[in-house]
Amino acid sequence: MLDLEFALENCIKLCTLNEEECRNCADGFNAMVGMEDCAQLCTNCADHCRDCVAAMQEGSNAQCAHCETACIACANVCEKFTLEFTRRCTASCRACAQACRESAAAF
Repeated sequence: MLDLEFALENCIKLCTLNEEECRNCADGFNAMVGMEDCAQLCTNCADHCRDCVAAMQEGSNAQCAHCETACIACANVCEKFTLEFTRRCTASCRACAQACRESAAAF
């Protein structure tokens, strides 16, 4: 089992980075015609990351499972594209989902 403090710090770091990547990906999709659904998925994931960080900063992992689910869904869509911003989003979402899983397990 991972050390709780390490798991929380790592998850906060990766969720914060992923929020930024997802917002960048949403911006990229918004610049493309017909990609509104993908942009919304990325925005939703970013919002889950933000909420997860806020909860963890208060000592709760209550949002980790929701964040993990949002990250997996976002990664599964973004990995279908070969654009730089979608590749970065996919990798970031996968790392964030893993960190959320580990954080939830550490509690």
